[in-house]
Amino acid sequence: MTLPVVARKIKKSYSHLNLISYIESAMNNRVQARQSSIRATTVAYSHRHGFSAYLESDLEVDYFNLRSYEDNYVYFKMQPEPIFYFQANQKQYRYTPDAECIDSSGLFYVDEVKYQAEAEKEKNKSKFLHIEKIYAQKGKIFRVVTEKQIRQGNRAENLRYLAPTWALPSPVEELSLFLEKLKYYSAPIQRLGADMLKDNQAPCLIRRALGHRLLKCDITQPWTELYLYW
Repeated sequence: MTLPVVARKIKKSYSHLNLISYIESAMNNRVQARQSSIRATTVAYSHRHGFSAYLESDLEVDYFNLRSYEDNYVYFKMQPEPIFYFQANQKQYRYTPDAECIDSSGLFYVDEVKYQAEAEKEKNKSKFLHIEKIYAQKGKIFRVVTEKQIRQGNRAENLRYLAPTWALPSPVEELSLFLEKLKYYSAPIQRLGADMLKDNQAPCLIRRALGHRLLKCDITQPWTELYLYW
């Protein structure tokens, strides 16, 4: 079932100076309060974007890993500043999105992370449609991101496996020295791993290289079936 909340491309984009100003303002506020004292939380840190976050569901963890892995966003932050709005009953409501991000073209996205079943409830569809219009007036694109977008194939499992490598330095020189010895430029992960062992390289080099996007592949495939390019 298609959700009514669709990301509409807004022609307005953030200029270079406005983008830098916004990022600096947001990055100055790195202290984040836990949102709930009941639900179990996961504390995470984005090494690419330099912020910590409390993630309150497995789906939020997988979303966080996806955004941390992707390289097409110049700015990303979990649980940004809330907005306040009125509905037909004249009551004021507060809404805090799960995340916001700006892509390399300057488009500003505001993301709500929700399981599909929750997103399709009538009360949520009505709420999100109203919020979408508010953000559109601000030149921002509101999106409801569900497990269908986040957990494509084996991507979520693979990114959980790669996540610890993001705290490590990029093995760019180490990998380059090894790849220069090869006579091929793509291979199944099993073959590349075997050749690394023959060259006395640590097998974790593939994992670190994939975590830092030094090797290309379709990350939605099962780990043992990944086909790597460089």
